[in-house]
Amino acid sequence: MATVAAKSATAAIGAGQKNMVGGGLSSTVPPRSSTVNPKDPHVIQIAQFAVANYNAKAGTTVVWLNVEYGFWWIDDDTYYMLAIKTQDLTGTHCDVALVREISESNGTYSLKWYNHNNK
Repeated sequence: MATVAAKSATAAIGAGQKNMVGGGLSSTVPPRSSTVNPKDPHVIQIAQFAVANYNAKAGTTVVWLNVEYGFWWIDDDTYYMLAIKTQDLTGTHCDVALVREISESNGTYSLKWYNHNNK
């Protein structure tokens, strides 16, 4: 079951970058990235930030359910690319977000891009 979720989330991350809102990166996942622990409270906090920030910008009411899969890497700051399970009035979705955690300030995040429902 976890393998199916990981494959599905990895595909969502790829599709998410193709259809991203807000900018992008030259490659999907840098070569020195590591996978996240979806149950890590820090990763959950970052995912919840991404969904809340998306809702504020898009005027939506997407609800965060859980983190399916993701990667993190360091490039001056720490970046998280996450496949996030969400829900809205149209159903359950696997959204993709790229969040930058700013090194100089503990707990300050910047949403680089977010793709709801991989449209």
